[in-house]
Amino acid sequence: MNDRRAALDDETEVRPRLRHLVLEEFRRGAILPVERFPESSDTISDAPRLRLVAMAPEVEWSDSARAQVAEWVRSRGGQPRQHPGALIFCLKRRPRRSPTALKSSISELGTPAAARRCARGSWRR
Repeated sequence: MNDRRAALDDETEVRPRLRHLVLEEFRRGAILPVERFPESSDTISDAPRLRLVAMAPEVEWSDSARAQVAEWVRSRGGQPRQHPGALIFCLKRRPRRSPTALKSSISELGTPAAARRCARGSWRR
C-alpha cells in the first residue's frame, strides 16, 4: 500500500481525481448552479440567480484567498459586478493543527495517558 502511495503522481493522478470527487459531491442533489474551479473572476457569471462558486480543492481559506474572493465579488474581469450578492463561495478550510502536531497526537493514541483523557472527555492537548 505504501508503495502505491509513493508511486502516485500528484499532478496527473491525485489532483484530477480529487477535483472529480469534489464536483460529483456538489452535483449530487444540487439546487443551485455551480461554478466549478474558476481561474479568474471573468469565468464566474454575473446573473441575478444565486450560485455556488466551488474553488479548486488545493485553494485553502487564507488572507490571500479572502482578498481574492472579495475582489471577485466586487468585479468581473475589469467591470463592476451587477449582482455581487448572488455568489456563495466554497473553499477548503485550513487545518487547525499542523501535520507535526497531528502525527504526535496519533502516535499518542495508544498510551495510557491518552486513554485517561478520552475517558474524561478531555482529549484536547
